[in-house]
Amino acid sequence: MIELLKRILIITTSLTIGFGLWYLIVWLFVNNPNPFEWTLFTKVVYLFMSYVTTETTREFLMRN
Repeated sequence: MIELLKRILIITTSLTIGFGLWYLIVWLFVNNPNPFEWTLFTKVVYLFMSYVTTETTREFLMRN
């Protein structure tokens, strides 16, 4: 049960860090907080970088 809670916490933390960090970065460069108004290229880059960051963070936290 504790292992399940630990995994859920790690996944939630990884998603929050990965997508939240890149949302703030894109928001600063695009100067538009609404993701629906971003260009298609911006959305693709955002999703790709968020996924890479989330997976890297998850792998790092699972090792420890």
